[in-house]
Amino acid sequence: MTQSGAQWGLARVHGESMQPTLQPRDLLLVKHGATPVEGDLVVVRLPDHTIAIKRAAFRHGEGWWVSRDNPHRGIDSANVGEIAVHNVLAVAKARVWPRPGLVRRRVDPAEA
Repeated sequence: MTQSGAQWGLARVHGESMQPTLQPRDLLLVKHGATPVEGDLVVVRLPDHTIAIKRAAFRHGEGWWVSRDNPHRGIDSANVGEIAVHNVLAVAKARVWPRPGLVRRRVDPAEA
């Protein structure tokens, strides 16, 4: 994915896998075609073709290892393996509804 072809769009949160960071029905401003950085929230296509919002944990092989913020709900790379780069569709930049604000990268506590 390259920055040059990036386009803006919206993504609606469904499910509870990203709680407490995101809540069901949150509306996010996303940048399609943006290159993620570790800790970013990303829109991905999972192997079953479900579109989901996950956290880009780290680059792994030819893709990304993605995680969920809620360890009790949803699926992530621990269940389905790495997500190919072409299936990382967008990077979330801000929540526009119901609590507008930037979405921040998760920082490893060891780095804080």
